[in-house]
Amino acid sequence: MIDLVREKKAWFLTRGVISVEAARALDEEHNAAVVDFVPHMNTVVEGMGIVTPVQMRGPITRDYVAFNNQGDFENIDASRELFDFTKTGAPRPRL
Repeated sequence: MIDLVREKKAWFLTRGVISVEAARALDEEHNAAVVDFVPHMNTVVEGMGIVTPVQMRGPITRDYVAFNNQGDFENIDASRELFDFTKTGAPRPRL
């Protein structure tokens, strides 16, 4: 909703629906809402039923380190399961 108000900010301002101070704070409110939403993003996507089977994803999206370390890039099984960043707690080290 914040994004919609941001897009139509001029309309809301000219009709007195929001104050100038509220219009100035919209970007900060939007950024805070996005930061609050990110930890729940996977749950929301799964709740919508749009989860695709692992086989429909490219092998590099599963485990990019294992995929890039192999010699045969046609071997899609070398990249194992999907990379789960929630279990590692931190990004993988650079190669």
